Amino acid sequence: MNIRKINILSTGLMLIFLIGITGCSSGLFGSLNEIQKRAERELSSTVKVTGVSLDENTLSLLVGTTGQLQATVSPKKATNKTVIWTSDNEEIAVVVNQDGMVRALTAGIATITASIDGFSDECIVTVVDKVNAQTPNISSPPVGATVSIDTPHTISVTAGVTDGGTLTYQWYSNSSQTNIGGTIIEDEKDLLYEVPTNVTGTFYYFVEITNSISDNGDGGVKTASIRSSAVAITVNTLVNAQIPNITSEPIGTTVVTVVAGSIHTMTINAVSPDSGSITYQWYSNTTESDEDGTAITGATLQFYNAPTDAIGTIYYFVKVTNTIFDNSDGGSKNAFLYSQIVSVNVKPVMAEPPNINIHPAGGARYPQNGTAQPLSVSAVSTDGGILTYQWYWNSTNSNSGGTSLGYFNGAQTENCVPLTTTAGTRYYYVVVTNTITDNGDGGVKTATASSNTADIQVS
Repeated sequence: MNIRKINILSTGLMLIFLIGITGCSSGLFGSLNEIQKRAERELSSTVKVTGVSLDENTLSLLVGTTGQLQATVSPKKATNKTVIWTSDNEEIAVVVNQDGMVRALTAGIATITASIDGFSDECIVTVVDKVNAQTPNISSPPVGATVSIDTPHTISVTAGVTDGGTLTYQWYSNSSQTNIGGTIIEDEKDLLYEVPTNVTGTFYYFVEITNSISDNGDGGVKTASIRSSAVAITVNTLVNAQIPNITSEPIGTTVVTVVAGSIHTMTINAVSPDSGSITYQWYSNTTESDEDGTAITGATLQFYNAPTDAIGTIYYFVKVTNTIFDNSDGGSKNAFLYSQIVSVNVKPVMAEPPNINIHPAGGARYPQNGTAQPLSVSAVSTDGGILTYQWYWNSTNSNSGGTSLGYFNGAQTENCVPLTTTAGTRYYYVVVTNTITDNGDGGVKTATASSNTADIQVS
């Protein structure tokens, strides 16, 4: 049998395979030419992939929804049609099946890639949340009032949103001071409402504010409403002064501690709800009560400088009075309100302990009766006091209970020379005293701080 040389590399393996299973005899296939032709026919039936493309390269989805991508493999007769789908951020979007269905999980951007035989195409998927209308924010709610009969009175509301929505208003009346239930007041759909005052009594009103945004078809809630608190409008036959409104209380809802001799100013602010005149009277008391207080002579302004020349705690409050014009209708033309109680605790001036920033350094060794180098300390006063020093030695490693070195060897200065007359180990430390001027207020005018110990060995 003649063996032919076969130059077609792409059919080589197939030829070897066919020869292997049929033997070298040409009895079954006739000849090697027949074997080669059959291998070429087998290989020519495989169509290679030349590319893949997606029908969408950008896709927008709402959270929780799905979208379909279609991958087209080229050529149409390509043998391999199996596309591999991947997402670069599976927390945002994933492909849930081989057909290219994309599920949106959380808001963000993910890239979906379709790959096959070294070819790929991408789609940028943007996932957004549903757009819901924002609940309006009431910055100025309606305010209750007491008015005279047949006197015009308007209540109003101020609200806003930041989502560009449109606000609408609907006023309600009610039989009690609540915004639950209520009766719609027809044609009152403005932020202002002039209440009826032709009948005496107390009436309750509130307003419902609705924010509406454009419906973009995303399934979000496009309206959001809020109701103001119900306010009472009292219509009287008599004009009475209303209780003033304190807008800022005296400073210090808790104990205010000040240094003797300093100034502590307390301030109050109040307004009249009915255009009356506001006056003030400050009171002091020895107990935390606005009863049985003592009116402070001349203290009739919005502010009061509390005296701090006596040690102890004094309580203060203000009587705020609103006075309206007397129209002789028999109504009460004055109304007052007490402020909260403020305590001022005056304490004496106390010396502050000095701050030791450099402690004496130990570890030195000296021969008995030898010359020793001085130990040093550095300290500062934080309140302008005068510092003095006293050095001590101790037989134990403690900075208390030691023996004073008196004034020897600089023992009353920042630098002290340790003793070398006695063999053994001694521990030296210094007590630094800060002294301030005695102003006679009874405060402690000295304060001390002890340094760390420094061990000195004499042998």
